[in-house]
Amino acid sequence: MQALGTVAHVRLPQPGRRVQTGEACADIETVKAASEVEAPVGGTILQVNTALLDDPAPLGTDPEGTGWLFRIAPDDPAKLDAFMDAAAYTAFLDAL
Repeated sequence: MQALGTVAHVRLPQPGRRVQTGEACADIETVKAASEVEAPVGGTILQVNTALLDDPAPLGTDPEGTGWLFRIAPDDPAKLDAFMDAAAYTAFLDAL
């Protein structure tokens, strides 16, 4: 989120919505750009962080804590095994 700048507005999906892998399901607007957030896996949106609607700042300041966007129940939980953990992702970014 730091690369995008200060978050000004967030649009979240509705709980209960079914999404497909890669489907745009949320939007983040910053002072620099607007970006779509794609579903990491297909499934059903269980919960959204409505606190971000009033104050989207945690997206930039605490994305792994209070800045989460939504929780999803994956159609195929085994697909989560292919995701990088935080250490692998950090190493990936450092290699860019």
